[in-house]
Amino acid sequence: LFMLLVSVVTGALFYVFSKQSAAQYSPLERTYVMFGIGSVAFLIPAIAENAGSLAAVAKAVCTPAFVGCILYLAVISSAVAFLLLNYGSSYVSVSGASLMANLSTVISIAAGVLILKESLSLVQFVGAVVILASVSISER
Repeated sequence: LFMLLVSVVTGALFYVFSKQSAAQYSPLERTYVMFGIGSVAFLIPAIAENAGSLAAVAKAVCTPAFVGCILYLAVISSAVAFLLLNYGSSYVSVSGASLMANLSTVISIAAGVLILKESLSLVQFVGAVVILASVSISER
């Protein structure tokens, strides 16, 4: 529950700061800075954690499967998604952007059911309906 609270607070802070910086910086510049900070924040602990096995890490990094996964995650899942988010936050209110972010849960459920052939539980269905109704009502 604490981590959920932290997630909500940091998400709200992200939208507020993104909206404020939209007046001065382009979506590409904001995305570039986000990735720079994220790279430093995760690369330093990753190197420290794997200091004794850097040879194994280097070997894994050279495999085509690893490179493909990293390119997909870095370019499509992250860079494009955050670039679009930063672009959208220039034109949408902070509350509107945070409301739309809730749709990611519904999309994840739908992708699990449609693509991965997972079963849809009653709780998931009710939760998705509540999210869709909340977003729809709040956007009016």
